Amino acid sequence: MRYLKNFSVTTTYELLAKELSRKAAKKRPGTDKTTLRKILQQDTTDWRLYTCVLGENIKQRVSASNPPVGMVGLIADYEPDEPGHHNFSARTFEKAKWELPPTYYIPSQSGGLHAVWEFDKVLQIEEYYVQDALKLIAAHLGLIGPRGGDAKVLGPTLKLDVSATLDCTKYYTWSGEPRVVLGEPLEAARMGQLIFEKHLRKRPAALKIAPERARVELEKQYPQLKDKTWENGSRTELFWEERTNATSGWVTGDGIYSHVHNQFFAWSHPSLLGRAVATDIGIRSNSETAELFYLDQRNQFWYQDGHRAWAPTNEKNFRILLRCTHSVTAREDQDELINYLATHRRIKAGANMVCYGPGVHTVGGMRILNTSMIKPMPAAEGDPAIILEFLRVRFADPTQFEWFIAWLAGGYQAMVDGETRQGPMLVITGPTDAGKTYIAQRIFGRLLGGAVDACSVLFESARFTGHLQCNFAWTVDDPPPATFSRAAPIASVIKRFVANRLHAFEAKGQDVVALEWAGRILVTCNLDAVSATALPSLDMSNRDKIAFLRLRESPGAPDADAIDAALPAFAKYLYGYEVPKKLQDRRFGIKTMHDDMSVEHSESHSESTLVIEILTSYFEAIPDSGELKGSSAQLVQQLELMELTQSFPRRVSSLPQWLGMQLEGLRAKGFPIERHKTDGRSVWIIKSTFADQKIETPKHENERPTSEPTKRKRRGVSR
Repeated sequence: MRYLKNFSVTTTYELLAKELSRKAAKKRPGTDKTTLRKILQQDTTDWRLYTCVLGENIKQRVSASNPPVGMVGLIADYEPDEPGHHNFSARTFEKAKWELPPTYYIPSQSGGLHAVWEFDKVLQIEEYYVQDALKLIAAHLGLIGPRGGDAKVLGPTLKLDVSATLDCTKYYTWSGEPRVVLGEPLEAARMGQLIFEKHLRKRPAALKIAPERARVELEKQYPQLKDKTWENGSRTELFWEERTNATSGWVTGDGIYSHVHNQFFAWSHPSLLGRAVATDIGIRSNSETAELFYLDQRNQFWYQDGHRAWAPTNEKNFRILLRCTHSVTAREDQDELINYLATHRRIKAGANMVCYGPGVHTVGGMRILNTSMIKPMPAAEGDPAIILEFLRVRFADPTQFEWFIAWLAGGYQAMVDGETRQGPMLVITGPTDAGKTYIAQRIFGRLLGGAVDACSVLFESARFTGHLQCNFAWTVDDPPPATFSRAAPIASVIKRFVANRLHAFEAKGQDVVALEWAGRILVTCNLDAVSATALPSLDMSNRDKIAFLRLRESPGAPDADAIDAALPAFAKYLYGYEVPKKLQDRRFGIKTMHDDMSVEHSESHSESTLVIEILTSYFEAIPDSGELKGSSAQLVQQLELMELTQSFPRRVSSLPQWLGMQLEGLRAKGFPIERHKTDGRSVWIIKSTFADQKIETPKHENERPTSEPTKRKRRGVSR
């Protein structure tokens, strides 16, 4: 703001923050307005007479010879209904229902107050429409009605002095009282838009072209526009004229409004684009604008933000986006575009689909917009030798190293191509500090756009899976040991995510969405008894879906910087890699491989192995029994009578249910176990040949073994 020291001078000064707290001369008790004005006319008076209006000469008082050219805010003058009465109530004012609260207010000398709405920067205006500008802004703030009446009243005693508020030459007396801050400064650009839209309301219909699009085309004819940037509401010179200044016109979606000529120049004007060029650009621009958006079944509009990320918004905000960003200002044009979206750009929803390319895809009969921002590491020229050597020396044998490269290449190629190619889950075992986590996070995860921890879903039966759909790479580092409550879901969850393409993902507070996902899952764990219990047990139903590889003792710490630098070259190597025919599989792309030591270690510490040992002990104790028959509860009772259940896990709350689950798993592995339904309950028949059964399960046709199967060693069970 600017201020005068008194009314006898014309020089103005900048009103700084420290000036607002400076104590000014106080009005003497009993001094009326007439007497006060006489005091302010004296050239010796040092007061603060402030305004938000700037003259052409900013250092001089606004007058007929120094017309206004800008505003830094608006001051609303509230006066008491009885002169001289101090009826101001801070509580009344602060609780007023302001649509846009003032930046601050200052008590006045007359017992009223001055409400000040500051702008974030100078709003440039022209003398001939400054009065209209004040009215438009006051109406926008809710101080007066749209036509200038219905002044806002604050309580029963304070009324707005409309004539003073709309007087651009008015200077207000500073009482010396401290200001009370309420709101944030207003956007000057928004206030300016209100003004020029008013003046352009009756302009002839014209083609709507985004200002920046028009500037790029005009740059060919007017090189001085090369380094400029236009948006709706920008100030510009009249570049087609010889004598002009930088603020002579407003840029709109329709053309340029000249304050100098009080005339609107449409884009089709001969001095601008011309009719032919403007028509061509306008048609293409409007059609291209519609192709930027989608409308879903919840009537949410999907658009791309400044980071090219898809985001939904409601209709109100969408219309603001059309008006301010895409220059679609007319209501009827917005309606036409929305109708086009409803007819031609309708989708079910937006969702992260990392296994698809950009755009809209039909999934399960529904049109889904892919909003995923996950991208695989870009490939680049270079030498991947350091990564290949790092992996080669860590895997247990060259065959496992080759298999890992083929598995990783299949996943990377699928992600780059945006195709849903399924692949088996990989379990990597090994000693501590062998490099398992490093491979999972720094190589596997970074190549595939970042890894997400899937432990809660795969091993803990978590309900909400929505966060997983956003990532192609899932990892689990050292899964928790198995428990009865989750032992059954592990196998079923793994089968579901590996074998199926369509999955129901559920995020907290959102609808369940069925989407295709065919990413890659990597589990890493140590070779110890605790970790072994967490690993899924192999049977005929999952041997083609889970692979086991093993790392040897670490030959040394990796050169992290060198490996990071070589990753783009390794990505290029993987994309050009061809899976050997001996490893190819029609369903999952690659045959599974099972490291014997990893599988044996897992099985030897599994709870199913415990059941094998107990049942074997039973038949050894009663060699002529032929078979063991009964329900799960009856089997538990028989084994307890022989004191064979001492090794049963005590954490299990229902031993019959647990035993039934283990028997079902052994039956799937090929053990001589039968299950029949009798009177609605399951009856198990376990043959005495159980004790002679080899532990290993039959090989699946897709499996590539690393060595010949071996018999499992049995642990003794106390009886």
